[in-house]
Amino acid sequence: MNRSTLISAVQQCCTLCGYNSRTLGIQNLTAQAPQFPAALICEPTFQSIEGRNHGKIVYGLQLYLLDAGIHLSPEQRSQLIAKIESNLLEILSQLSEHEKIACIDELTIEPIARAVVGLGEVGVVAKCMVTTIF
Repeated sequence: MNRSTLISAVQQCCTLCGYNSRTLGIQNLTAQAPQFPAALICEPTFQSIEGRNHGKIVYGLQLYLLDAGIHLSPEQRSQLIAKIESNLLEILSQLSEHEKIACIDELTIEPIARAVVGLGEVGVVAKCMVTTIF
């Protein structure tokens, strides 16, 4: 599995969960305002490879899930973050079932402390290592 196949698989999983997805470099997250709910996929980073003709490639993956939150109370924001975290776990669960994904390791999920795109959004970021098969 190469980088473009991984990105495509993540985008499909995000779309199935109702998110508008796009892929950006980490430095370009704020380049264009997303349509909420949004999934911003950072370009996967190559970590390691095993094998020549057949083997495994490990990529670092960052996935931001965002939703509108500008007029929400603190309690409503907390509830929305919990919902987004649940959606994120569902997306990663679907991704792990892809035929070219061996496993997803070192997963961390955390709420976003400040707005990513500057629209008062609420969101979470997942960081993980994805082992793919080729």
